[in-house]
Amino acid sequence: IAGDLGHVRLIPWVVIAYLIASTLMAPVYGRLGDIVGRRRMLMVALVVFMTGALVCAVAPRFEILIAARALQGLGAGGLMTLSHALIGDAVPLRERGRYQGYLGTVMVSATTFGPVAGSFVSEAFGWRAVFLTTPPFALLAFALAFRLPDQRDAEDTQKSFDFRGLLLFTLTIVPLLVGLQFVPLPGREGTNVAFLMLGIAAAALVLLWFNERSAPAPLFPRTLLGQAAIWRCALVAAFYGGAFVSLVTFTPIFLRAARGFSPSEVTVLLFTLTGGAGVGSFLSGRMVTRTGRTMLFPSLAMTGVAIGALFLAQTFSGLDRIALQCLYAFLALCFGSVMGVLQVNVQYVAGTQGRGAASGMVQFSRSLGAATGTVIVGSALFSALPAADPTMLSSFRVLLERGPEILSTLSLATREQLMTAVSTGFRNAFVVVALLAGASAAAAWATPVRRIWQDKPLQG
Repeated sequence: IAGDLGHVRLIPWVVIAYLIASTLMAPVYGRLGDIVGRRRMLMVALVVFMTGALVCAVAPRFEILIAARALQGLGAGGLMTLSHALIGDAVPLRERGRYQGYLGTVMVSATTFGPVAGSFVSEAFGWRAVFLTTPPFALLAFALAFRLPDQRDAEDTQKSFDFRGLLLFTLTIVPLLVGLQFVPLPGREGTNVAFLMLGIAAAALVLLWFNERSAPAPLFPRTLLGQAAIWRCALVAAFYGGAFVSLVTFTPIFLRAARGFSPSEVTVLLFTLTGGAGVGSFLSGRMVTRTGRTMLFPSLAMTGVAIGALFLAQTFSGLDRIALQCLYAFLALCFGSVMGVLQVNVQYVAGTQGRGAASGMVQFSRSLGAATGTVIVGSALFSALPAADPTMLSSFRVLLERGPEILSTLSLATREQLMTAVSTGFRNAFVVVALLAGASAAAAWATPVRRIWQDKPLQG
């Protein structure tokens, strides 16, 4: 894309624009689905997502591509949120765990195979063809959506949407996610921009808090925020997102720089991580349906992740490939046992009236936690590299690109300093992942509603 359109420095914004828009819209779609109907909003989301993909495919300039990616994100924000909520409309409570497991397996499978398919498509037909693969699937999903029930809460249909809350929410999330991209790391400046953006986000968050307390139909209903089971599930999702996405993001760097794995070996271990999460989602969904227990599985799973990440922090340089792959498979099974179960739990607590808003809240928390956690783990990783030494930073970049063979071209002192910094950085990063997982486990163990007892929404 950069070779075709230029503006190499703008490449991150192709992802950032999508991330900001999709994160922002997740709770909005959830709330609108409660008011005007979830099936109807799913169709809107599909149309917006497909339109954004088509504009991406024909974008003549990088700026238009970024804007189109933002448009695509505006649609994407509703796809997972409304899919989870619509399962609640169509499937009895005790069966939802199984179907949420199916949905999680589909999502992880798409995440695993999508980039592989995309690389073949872009190599054979060009990068624009990747975006053209989206409309056929969107049209199929649109046709299937007609078969779904279109439920909404009778009381909510009489309420107006909280546009002032949406504005303040936007002023909170957009500066926050933009500011996170400018948090200073070794070799990257932008401290003043980061402080400005984060300050705006903090001020808007305070105003949003007061608005939501007084609005007649708040974007985040007070009845949901007051439920300990819901806001604690949101906390579980936030810390989970930070731990999981950080591990997926920095594992290729770890395998390449610290262990000297080839690109194909990196791909195999990443497949273990993402594919194993799909298996964990499927198995946990079946167990929820069979036992009725919900929060037991995220509680045990995130405890396991915390222990596994600490073990990895202590042994990452000594584990052979088979042991490392087994450890990542264990972590993947644990990670897969969380998000679908959280959706079942919050839908049980929220009932029909707030099902969409509750699902959106959990999905939003995961996305926000992923964005924030990745910055925190990245800071822990790169803090070990001396920021004042441009030679060290340059050597680290070359190490990532070419692998350990470049070490022989460095002086003995530089080589030892570089590998010490790399080892320290990854140890710090894995410890932070363990802390995020531990915080998620603590919130999961503290969630009061832990089992589905009857096939009707929980009252009170």
